[in-house]
Amino acid sequence: MAKITNRLLLPQPMVDAVRNDPYSKGGADFSATELIRPSLMVRLQRQFADDIEVDVIDRIWALQGQAMHHILERGGGMKASDYEVERRMFLDNGKVKISGQMDVYYPKLQLIQDYKVTSIYAVKSGPKDEWVQQLNILAFLAMNNGIRVTRLSVCALLRDWRLSEARRDTRQYPREKVVVLDIPIWPMEKTRGYVQERIASHQKALGAKTLREVAPCSMDERWERVTKWAVMREGAKRALKLWPTKAEADAHAERAAALVPKGCYTECRPGLRVRCDGYCEVAPFCPDYQRHLKGV
Repeated sequence: MAKITNRLLLPQPMVDAVRNDPYSKGGADFSATELIRPSLMVRLQRQFADDIEVDVIDRIWALQGQAMHHILERGGGMKASDYEVERRMFLDNGKVKISGQMDVYYPKLQLIQDYKVTSIYAVKSGPKDEWVQQLNILAFLAMNNGIRVTRLSVCALLRDWRLSEARRDTRQYPREKVVVLDIPIWPMEKTRGYVQERIASHQKALGAKTLREVAPCSMDERWERVTKWAVMREGAKRALKLWPTKAEADAHAERAAALVPKGCYTECRPGLRVRCDGYCEVAPFCPDYQRHLKGV
């Protein structure tokens, strides 16, 4: 279990709420959310479970998400025939047991709906890949438990939504602080293949004798943003264009300078490993990330 720190000296009830996380995958080998995580991350989380340190402030949004689940449970007793909340499902083939929990299931609509407390950025380009993967695993579990599913959706509660921004940007900014996104449902065979591939990847990583034998996370898994070069106009905040190399950016800036009174210049926008840099609790134990920090 991770060690919980409190560097900002937040109120003790908040600290205790983080420490007393009741989550359980019900004795399964893998949960749906665990299956979609990078295999190296899962290996590190299990290997260094007692050494991981997490600060309370870094669990605040997770705490909000858990609060949403309590609210769903409160509503779940109202119209049980219309929807069911917080149902955990299992699939055990004798070799591996996986589980997943539906936030809400609507029998008449044959719909699984997941609730997310998230940011505007997360919904601007449609549902995140991780949401699509997670919801389809839940559908796979449901159908293997005799529950018919023909639709999937995410109800996203936007924690950083601003009325002023909604009024200013009437084309792209979400109109309200809650957005419901339809999730594409995969054919059963595709989901089965995906689940089998993820199980095999995790078992290989967990069975490796040393961390050197575990494949590093992919660029997508690291949420990596590659280094780019921006062509900027003097006095402007937005780039005219982003280029993969300095040479291409310099050439563009030279051409554009003839048309821009104040001239142009180029600036480097360094690449980032977004997940590693701020959203991975096991980054301090990750050999690949530590090599990256050293520039190796």
